[in-house]
Amino acid sequence: MPDLGQTGISGEIDIGMDKTGYSKTIRQFCKYCVAAGTGTILDFVIYSALILTTSMHYLLANAISFTTGAVVVYYLQKNWTFQYRGDGGAWIFTKFVLLVVFSYCMSNLILFILVGIILLNPIPSKAIQIVISAGWGYLISRYIVYR
Repeated sequence: MPDLGQTGISGEIDIGMDKTGYSKTIRQFCKYCVAAGTGTILDFVIYSALILTTSMHYLLANAISFTTGAVVVYYLQKNWTFQYRGDGGAWIFTKFVLLVVFSYCMSNLILFILVGIILLNPIPSKAIQIVISAGWGYLISRYIVYR
């Protein structure tokens, strides 16, 4: 039987079932959402606190909050969501850092457009940015970082 996420003879992706009868992919995606949600909430709370309590520039506040959230997400994804125990921990970390850099650049681009060009409030703009960038994280993590 092919591994989770591998293409079978028919060309369809084998999602497999765990011992409880739930799809492994669905269970893993739910764990991903909890872990990513934890990092996202932390990111948003720190960003909002920095914007509301200091005169910090929104992009600097984003750098601090995003980095903090990313560290938490890395730990949760590696140890809980994907339960990665294989060799090449340094390579996994490098791929994760590249994902974070990509996500951070996209995050800043979205914030710059919303706050710097459209002139929206920085806090709702952060919420919009989170919704826009939510989708690619699981796919990149599952199929590139922890593959």
